[in-house]
Amino acid sequence: MNKILYLSLLIALSSCKGMQSIPVSQIETLYFEHNNAEDINFGSTITGKVMVRMQSGRELDVSNNKKLGFASLDIERDGKSNSYRIIKKPTSFEDDIATITLSLSDKNETFRIFDTVRMNFRGNLWVDCSGEDGKDGLDQKDRANPLLLKNGKDGENGTNGTDGASAATYQVHVWKEEDVIYTNITNASTGVSWKYKTVKGAKVTYDVSGGNGGKGGDGGDGSDGKDGKLKDGEQIDPGDGGDGGNGGDGGNGGNGGSIVVVLHEDAKVLQPNLNFNTLGGNGGNAGLAGKAGEAGTPLAGQTPSLPGSPGVNGVRGQNGVNGSLPNVTIESFSPSQFK
Repeated sequence: MNKILYLSLLIALSSCKGMQSIPVSQIETLYFEHNNAEDINFGSTITGKVMVRMQSGRELDVSNNKKLGFASLDIERDGKSNSYRIIKKPTSFEDDIATITLSLSDKNETFRIFDTVRMNFRGNLWVDCSGEDGKDGLDQKDRANPLLLKNGKDGENGTNGTDGASAATYQVHVWKEEDVIYTNITNASTGVSWKYKTVKGAKVTYDVSGGNGGKGGDGGDGSDGKDGKLKDGEQIDPGDGGDGGNGGDGGNGGNGGSIVVVLHEDAKVLQPNLNFNTLGGNGGNAGLAGKAGEAGTPLAGQTPSLPGSPGVNGVRGQNGVNGSLPNVTIESFSPSQFK
């Protein structure tokens, strides 16, 4: 088997795997497989895949099956990779799970099950209080060549990306009990608190960066004009090319927030392990201009038509302003008021 044929077969098999139909009536269970020995904490990124076990005992990786449903407010998948990030913000120190709803469909049947990922609170902790990223603008499709009119159609303009959100101001209290570090972080505006813990010796990063601006959408290409022709003994001039659409502007980055940290005096040795990100968000990239449509080709003796004009690239969004430097003080306080 030559290399090209072999590669084509691999691609086809990979595609079939994603398209594979699973008979729901024969499913025993559906589950999220991951390594429990990994460091797993709120804010962690873990490796995993969605597996189905059939009643026959056969197990299949259905992570990229088009009939798979993966719904969670606690866990976010990075595209189609096997990388998953735990995004849940716990409101209790006793909270140690992230939940997922998994489902597989086949015609009118659906198999649905709840699964969980349990925290072991090991490893470094990332407390994500960053501003939300802006949304990307819409890319416009290229215009098709005209069917009736002789002139090409103009490409549509890409839409603008939206602005990233600015981060808020937070107050943090940190203490340790035996080999565990506790963090209570409170939004100064809303009063909402989240509660994190991790093992002693881990690094804790507080992210109050601004959200990134969304990318501007690309403009669509203009379509070509029709060629000149003879119809019923009459000459029809060639058509002009359509103009390219303009690229959308990128959204502005959000501003970085501010953070005030109160470190218990019994835990002051932890200060070197505390890291902060208060950067402003990046401005979104500009959308690209659409290409101009070409002029139709004239017959001999006909006046040449005009090509379209290319669109104009959008404008890149502005970066957000960095937040203030973190303020860390060492004090004595009662942890019980934050539990």
